[in-house]
Amino acid sequence: MAGLVVESTKRILYENLPKLREQYWEESARPPKWMDRLQAAAGPHKSGNDPHIAGRALDIILFASQPLELEMANDLVEVFLGLREKMKWIAVIYNSEEWNRAGLKFPRTGSPENRHVTHIHVEWDAANINLVGFEADLAAALKKGLAKFRLTGQSFYIYVGADSNPQKIRDLRASYVERIKGQGGDVTDVLSVWLDYIVKIGSEVKLPGDPLPTPLEDGRALGIKIIETDELERILAV
Repeated sequence: MAGLVVESTKRILYENLPKLREQYWEESARPPKWMDRLQAAAGPHKSGNDPHIAGRALDIILFASQPLELEMANDLVEVFLGLREKMKWIAVIYNSEEWNRAGLKFPRTGSPENRHVTHIHVEWDAANINLVGFEADLAAALKKGLAKFRLTGQSFYIYVGADSNPQKIRDLRASYVERIKGQGGDVTDVLSVWLDYIVKIGSEVKLPGDPLPTPLEDGRALGIKIIETDELERILAV
């Protein structure tokens, strides 16, 4: 069972970075399967005094071979380094580099597994396995330092309805598109079951006698969450 410091770190990462809520396809598993990106439990190849077995390590799956994931991982490492004294980890390892508890960096060599090219490894010692008090600082640092990734993996369709000032509503839409993309989200003009949100700006427009459904009607039929601009503001708040 993972220690409190591991579980708290895992929870805060999950809450603040949608990318880490996704699963990934693990080819090396037997058989290959979808797996979570936040892994505290020891894998089947672990034994002895491995820190995962002891409940004092967390792996964060972000592939160095994928540019977006590499950028996110590098920024995440910077967050951990900035909170080194509060989080009291003893090692952070990623992409052929390792940082010790003093924040000193040195090369990590050997096999790809040993170099940790697929994940960030964060490790604590037994004395701090149930550490508390860093949680708010970690959440704040993620919101500030990784704001551009807050909506990575989330997709939005923006519905523009009726309003007394058409130009204002078009400008509002353009502003939301920029802000969503600025936090790593995707804005699409295609409705599908894979959408996370339909954002409704203005009133829904349905012409009398028009047999075609509105995008909002299509969205309801597909079970897509429809939100107003005030809820979008809460999602975008950093």
